[in-house]
Amino acid sequence: MTRDRIVCGINDNTTRKKLLQTTGLDLTKCIDICKVAETTSAQVKDMTGDTENSVKVVKHTTGT
Repeated sequence: MTRDRIVCGINDNTTRKKLLQTTGLDLTKCIDICKVAETTSAQVKDMTGDTENSVKVVKHTTGT
């Protein structure tokens, strides 16, 4: 029941499709697939330079 709620309630259509295509999907597999999709999404954002949630670097200079 929890697995079905995750599948129906997920916002990412690609991940939902993968969950629906997985045979023998149990809660553990469902959670693993969702974690992988979330991690992959974050990595792609980092690689494409999406700066919405990135950390700004501040360099300190020493005074002379």
